[in-house]
Amino acid sequence: VVVTRARASPGDSGEAEIIPLSDMMNHAYNANADPQYDDDGNVHVVATQDINQGNTALCKCYGQPLNPSRFMSTYGFFDVAPPVTYAKFMPDQLEQDEQLAELVGYDDYKNRLVFGVENGDVSPDVWNCMTYLVLAAEGDSDAQQAFYQACTAGNDEATIQQIQDLYGAATVQALAEHVNEVLTEIDECQETMDEGGGMGLQHKHLPVIRRHNEFVRQVFKKVQWNLQQMM
Repeated sequence: VVVTRARASPGDSGEAEIIPLSDMMNHAYNANADPQYDDDGNVHVVATQDINQGNTALCKCYGQPLNPSRFMSTYGFFDVAPPVTYAKFMPDQLEQDEQLAELVGYDDYKNRLVFGVENGDVSPDVWNCMTYLVLAAEGDSDAQQAFYQACTAGNDEATIQQIQDLYGAATVQALAEHVNEVLTEIDECQETMDEGGGMGLQHKHLPVIRRHNEFVRQVFKKVQWNLQQMM
């Protein structure tokens, strides 16, 4: 209960706190209210949109709605309302490579490295991140630096497009491998849950876990199909 109702304290203390009444508000992706602190540390629930008088519930966003796996593991449910969802892509180099962290936003990458839920569209940040990593794998440091500068210094679309055209096939292949790996993990998880007498069959959260896995699988299958058309 504490974990699901607490929110981060203001500042960089790393602590969390429970705010009475506010902690009882339900979640919504397009929330109509937001608990905010004033300069004295008092909390005010502020409307973020017009709210009709009557029986309209006040809802806040619990945070990270674009990351259904993290959301489900914390709150026991996930939100299908967002039009995009996290691509489950955190390159290992993110903590070591400051340029890559700047490229995708180290503190915000799970909101930027996303796939479209409806059509399986790939966000520009996913393409940029994958292109940057492909350039590193190919050992083309000059092109990698040129690409980084084009993305971060003035958004040089001509240079970005030129490099992505040159390394497009390798980038599509690398992204397809990532998508295939995630789909394989989902299938293996499904097999584990389906095993007779396994823990999966007895777990009380099995239905929501299955719905979550199917949601992610459907999105990634759409991305997979899109990538196949590019090969």
